[in-house]
Amino acid sequence: RANIREMQQPTGTGFDTVDGALGGLITGDNVVWLCDEPAVYDALGRGFAIAAVASGQRVLHVGFRDSPAFEDLGIERLDAGPGSLLARPRALADELDRRFHGDRPDCIIVDDLAGPVRRWGSGEAFDFFARTCPTMLQHGVTAYWCVRSSFGRSALEAVRQITQCFVDVRSDRLRVIKAEGRAASQQGVSYRLQIDDDDVVAHRRQVGEVAL
Repeated sequence: RANIREMQQPTGTGFDTVDGALGGLITGDNVVWLCDEPAVYDALGRGFAIAAVASGQRVLHVGFRDSPAFEDLGIERLDAGPGSLLARPRALADELDRRFHGDRPDCIIVDDLAGPVRRWGSGEAFDFFARTCPTMLQHGVTAYWCVRSSFGRSALEAVRQITQCFVDVRSDRLRVIKAEGRAASQQGVSYRLQIDDDDVVAHRRQVGEVAL
């Protein structure tokens, strides 16, 4: 795993200030965004996808819902929505594993896990994450995930322990809770998050500014 992460060229988040806050991306990172607003995660995902495509990398979108966020980017969509052949967690995990061992994508954007939590239950949704996240790291696939506050404190803590990066982007702020392979000084710092259309900016808080 270490060799994969060192040899391949990492893809950035697509936003300079977010890269600065997170310390960029390392190939094989699973980045979990704690986010309660789908539009915020969609903006972050679009920036990541655009940067990856621009650098010649293959991007796969795992879709649990009908979302126009990535339709205009020309990236492959794997349909895992209700009624699809990959609607169940085992079938989806098996298909992703097959791709990792074949013509694997460089980057994956997984839709908000709120839908699978409702359909599968939180236990099966977590089991899917716990199986797939380490496999992505093993095969050098850089991935975005999204979980909501409603996932529950114990489940969120378990997700944090498994993933390489865990970033809180609730309440118009960005806070890096975990970022393996980066300086300790980058973790726990809060930024004010500003989103204008497709542009995402993380403003470092000034001395004396209160983080809500």
